[in-house]
Amino acid sequence: MNATQVTALPSTPRGDATHTFARLVVWAALPLILFGGSVTSLDAGMAVEGWLTVESSQGERLLWLYPLEDWFRNIGQFVEHSHRMVGTVVGLLAIGAVVAAFATGASQAARRMTTIALVAVCVQGTIGGFRVLENSPQLAFLHGALGQAVFATLVAAAIVTSPRWSAAAPVAHESAGSLKSLATRATATVYLMIVSGAWLRHTNDPMALALHLMLLFVVLASVVLLFKRLSGFDGGLSHLATSGRRLGWIIKAQVVLGVLALMAVMVWYGPSATGVHDSILPTLHVLGGALLLGQCLASRMWVGRLLKQEAGS
Repeated sequence: MNATQVTALPSTPRGDATHTFARLVVWAALPLILFGGSVTSLDAGMAVEGWLTVESSQGERLLWLYPLEDWFRNIGQFVEHSHRMVGTVVGLLAIGAVVAAFATGASQAARRMTTIALVAVCVQGTIGGFRVLENSPQLAFLHGALGQAVFATLVAAAIVTSPRWSAAAPVAHESAGSLKSLATRATATVYLMIVSGAWLRHTNDPMALALHLMLLFVVLASVVLLFKRLSGFDGGLSHLATSGRRLGWIIKAQVVLGVLALMAVMVWYGPSATGVHDSILPTLHVLGGALLLGQCLASRMWVGRLLKQEAGS
C-alpha cells in the first residue's frame, strides 16, 4: 500500500463530542500541572489543611466554598487551593468525556480509554488528598511522579477519541518494528527521568540529581533519534513528521529549561523557593517534562496506528 492511500478523515465523525471533552481534559491538565509544580517548588503542600473539608479563617468549609480572602491571602494558599480547584475541573471534564463516549456511540476503544483516564484522575486526586491528610512526604513524591503518567493517559484518551485515529489505516513500512521499539524506549526513559526529577524535587538528594543527569543522556539519544526518523515521513504519513517536529521543539525547550532550573536551584535562588520569581523555572521544567512524555507516547501510538511491518521483512 502506498503511503498516500491513508484513509481521509470523515467530516462529521461519530463521537466527536467525546474528543472535544477529551481534548478539554488535556488542556485543563496543563494549569493543573503548573499549579502542582508550584506547590512543590514553594513547599506549599500543607498551606491549606484538609481535603474535601478544609480549614479556613471561618472554620471548616467544603473545598469548593473556601473563602476568597483565604484563597488569595498568600502565594502558598493561592497555588495550593488553585491546584485543587483546577483538579476539580479536570475531574468534571473527564466525567463529561466518559458520558459523551457512551451517549454518542463512540467506539469501544474510546469508551474504554476515557474510562481509564477518569479512573486515573480519580486515583491521582485521592493520593493528593491523602497526602494532605497524612502530611506524607512519600505520598507527595508519589503524587508528583504519578501526575505525569496521568497526564500521558489523558493525552492517550484524546488521541484514541480523535477522528484521525478512527479513520487511520496502517501502511506497510520496513521500519515499523524498529520505530515502535524506539518510541517505546523514548517514552519509558522520559518517564524514568521524570520520576528521578520528582525524587530530586521532594528530597534534594544528591543521588537523585546524579541519576537525573545520567538519564538525560539516555533521553536525549532516544528522543533525538526518534525525532529525526519521524521527520522523514511525508505524504499520507505526514502526521508522523509533525509528531517528530513537536518532539524536536519540546526536547530543545526542555533542555534549556532544565539548565535554567538547575542554575536557579544551585546558584541563583537555592532549593527553597520563596516566591514566583524563584519557583517559575523549576515549575516550567516540570510542565516541559509532562509535554515531552505526552508527545513521546503520542508518537508511539501513531507509529503503531499508521505503520505495520512489511511482509517478509
